[in-house]
Amino acid sequence: MINKNKPISIMLCTAARGGMRTVVESYKKEGMFDKWNTKLIFTHNEGSLVTKIYFFLKAVIYFSYLFFFKKVCFIHNHSAMRGSFWRKNIFSSLARLAKIPVILHLHGSEMQSFYYSQSKKGKTRISNILTKADKVIVLSESWQEFISCIAPNAKIEVIYNYVRLPDYVSNRLENKEIKILFLGLIGKRKGIYDLIESAERLSKQTKHFKIMIGGNGEVEVAKKLVEDKKLTDKIIFLGWLSGDKKLEYLADADIFILPSYNEGLPMSLLEAMSWKLPVISTKVGGIPELVRDGLDGLLFEAGEIDIMTEYMYQLITEKEEREKLGSSARKRVKNMFSNEIIIPQLNAVYELIVREKSQ
Repeated sequence: MINKNKPISIMLCTAARGGMRTVVESYKKEGMFDKWNTKLIFTHNEGSLVTKIYFFLKAVIYFSYLFFFKKVCFIHNHSAMRGSFWRKNIFSSLARLAKIPVILHLHGSEMQSFYYSQSKKGKTRISNILTKADKVIVLSESWQEFISCIAPNAKIEVIYNYVRLPDYVSNRLENKEIKILFLGLIGKRKGIYDLIESAERLSKQTKHFKIMIGGNGEVEVAKKLVEDKKLTDKIIFLGWLSGDKKLEYLADADIFILPSYNEGLPMSLLEAMSWKLPVISTKVGGIPELVRDGLDGLLFEAGEIDIMTEYMYQLITEKEEREKLGSSARKRVKNMFSNEIIIPQLNAVYELIVREKSQ
């Protein structure tokens, strides 16, 4: 609830399903919106080009209205790469014209490839945008190193994504058929086609598994591949999972897998670990800072299908190893990636920005 007698902060985010929106919704649940009198503006949504243009123009108009009629203390601008980065810069530029501090929060998993695909002029523009921000929040230390290289004067802060741990996680049943869960965008970047190939190889070693795929994206393409490989009894497509339905599958799964080629700090991995699931994932983005290989989960180089297959077989057949990795994963999240650790860090950034603005 916005307090009309206090200055407001503005948070900008996509309305589309995914990790960025999950992070923003988590902030709201933690009471951050009430504490900082935050007005959330959706600048983008899934759908047709007309829908996207409508969302963007509506956001620009409302954003401008707030600057004219409200006292704004800062904006928190959540941005991905490509179109998202350029669109969000329009809002940042408007804020700077009004001398409003800008926090630029980078989520894009392919930020490096986005930067290196630009012309010399485009790279310079990106560096300038990062440098002009009053604070650049990144999701991992590896991202901090990259941003420091391309924008040495940027004011960078590492704030990891986080989850609130479930109050209680029951012991998993002794199932003959081990359930392996994937959550995310269905497509090449998340490694879904590698996972299907790996499942085909795994089925020649054991029949005691089922892979549950929750997500949207290239669903029909992936389903066709599963049908061609005659794996319809081993791979089940669940559609996009959210709310209680997602929690149901996290509670029921035995293993979590995310064979991505590019990531920031994936919310799905954090959620799985909080549910005491042993995880199998790749050594990309901030994942190695979250998952200590062999302690909290098993990591492999993206694209190494044989290793992925070996790790799935290992966890399917070794119950004690599943339990050990799962317990360690939950402790890891509690100690470094929980709301109790991360929210105070974000509050500290907000307080610094407000203090500097008032000087």
